[in-house]
Amino acid sequence: MSLEEALRQLDQEGARAVLTGDVETLENLYAPDHLLHFAPAKVVRTRDQILKDVRAKCVIYSAFSRTTEHVSLHGEVAVTIGGEIAVPLGNHPAHRTAGQAVRRRYTHVWRRDGSRWRLLVRHVNVLES
Repeated sequence: MSLEEALRQLDQEGARAVLTGDVETLENLYAPDHLLHFAPAKVVRTRDQILKDVRAKCVIYSAFSRTTEHVSLHGEVAVTIGGEIAVPLGNHPAHRTAGQAVRRRYTHVWRRDGSRWRLLVRHVNVLES
């Protein structure tokens, strides 16, 4: 498998983990110093904050899909860019549209950590309907 294919696969693994609330997979994918920037809500979250929310089932989805459109490599850093469709449930400040499909754009910055890649930065922006 090429490095590009591996990064695309990691994007998909992360999407499945978000949909199913798989904390163990997210812990393995996210770098210890991981940051999430959810632009519409002006929310910046650390890895520990995200995992706490997932454990508490504050961030749940009835559907979540991701399409990786671009992969670029820059030495020990890689970038994946694409689109997502999420159907959030519950009452989380970043999800003001519970039960409705939300189209989003994302940028992931991955960093090599030994023999694996871990997600360092995730930026998400909601597309206007």
